[in-house]
Amino acid sequence: MNTADKSIALIDIALRRRFEFIGYFPDYSKLEESDGEVLKHINKEIYSRKKSADYLIGHAYFMTGIDTFKVIKNKIIPLLMEYFSGKTEVVEEIFKNSSWVVKYDIEKYDWIIQPAN
Repeated sequence: MNTADKSIALIDIALRRRFEFIGYFPDYSKLEESDGEVLKHINKEIYSRKKSADYLIGHAYFMTGIDTFKVIKNKIIPLLMEYFSGKTEVVEEIFKNSSWVVKYDIEKYDWIIQPAN
């Protein structure tokens, strides 16, 4: 916990005592089938590693009209890198057995992302 987190901890506790918190979790039925399946796979892998639903990725990432490739590259992978402290091998493992192949190229220092077909 850094200094900023500690300074708001008392406010967080006070809010939690006074208000009701309702979880809003990913709804895969709101997505195209292929996007829903990949998001479900990613979230299953996140949950198995983090043991908390607080880290699940919401369906809104895929509802922007942006190509799935760009969503994975520009939104999902950066978030996963943050969740797993920059460990590229963990991010690669998360996508194993999904409909996308994701590898980190150590020569170009960039992600190679392609459909698994």
